[in-house]
Amino acid sequence: INADFVSLQLSKVKGRTAFIGNPPYVRHHDLTQRQKRAGKAVANSLKLKLSGLAGLHVYFLLTALRGGSDGDVACFITSAEWLDVGYGQVVRQALLDRATGVSIHVVSPQATVFPDIMTTAVFTCLEMGQGDGPVRFRALRSLGGLDDLEKGGRYLPREAVARSHRWGALARNGVAGATPRGARLGDVVRVSRGAVTGCNRFFLLAKSDVDRLRLADYVVPVVRSAQEVLEAQGALRSSQGRCFLLDPPKETRLELPEHERLRSYLALGERDGYSNRYICTHRKPWWHVGAKTPPIVATYMARQPPAFAHNPQKLAIVNVLHGLYPRVFMDRQQLKNLVA
Repeated sequence: INADFVSLQLSKVKGRTAFIGNPPYVRHHDLTQRQKRAGKAVANSLKLKLSGLAGLHVYFLLTALRGGSDGDVACFITSAEWLDVGYGQVVRQALLDRATGVSIHVVSPQATVFPDIMTTAVFTCLEMGQGDGPVRFRALRSLGGLDDLEKGGRYLPREAVARSHRWGALARNGVAGATPRGARLGDVVRVSRGAVTGCNRFFLLAKSDVDRLRLADYVVPVVRSAQEVLEAQGALRSSQGRCFLLDPPKETRLELPEHERLRSYLALGERDGYSNRYICTHRKPWWHVGAKTPPIVATYMARQPPAFAHNPQKLAIVNVLHGLYPRVFMDRQQLKNLVA
């Protein structure tokens, strides 16, 4: 069957059904409203509440739990985010409510599972049905440990697992890490995700494209990947290979002759349907992204703990990164000290 798994009504068969898959890695920003309604309907059928921040892989896991019968089995490879983040609570609860024989195999961040995506990975194996048996957690240093999913790991009481909000920590050391005493970062800075373009293919431009299209007056240098922060050694700098974000001022009067080049490029975007994408339709005008230039930049979803970098040249960031904005004035040296 070639169909949408989330809305598919799978007919019952005699015997056991196996749900096996690698759900598409689609974050919530790229899901349509129709898809989000379908995901919430699946969660509602399980008497659970789905967060609007959940990615498509969460929908797949819930759909399998909804569609399966007692004795059916499932094995999915997904991003490991749901083990620890808030939106993953719906998956964690669904597994405790609807599955038995649950095994969670977490792959080390140093092992690249998805070649083109900087994210962690987890293999989730289960049998459908209710039970009070332990949950098995297994930390893998490499993909070689996947030869036999029946071997290794530690079994933790279901009651202890239910009390934990960070299953990733359970996989690593069997207990959820305690928070050390000290200041919360959120008390010192305000944290905000980078700008959402709605279509990176259109809004992120190489220097050669900026020159060719003569759009230099309408772009700002941008940091677009976690790797740039990881390699910055604590301070971001503009460089020859820097990418640019198209972000004309909101008050730009396109009808004026001096904006002919911009007008032509935006017309291409409208012709190709970029202006009708979800994010773009919720902006006025659709082509004004609203660049964010935080003094400090932080990574997330980079297969390792966050990295921080001072941003003295006020480079813009997109939504694969977080911006940190001090709640009180900090001079240049204080910002550098905080990064360190």
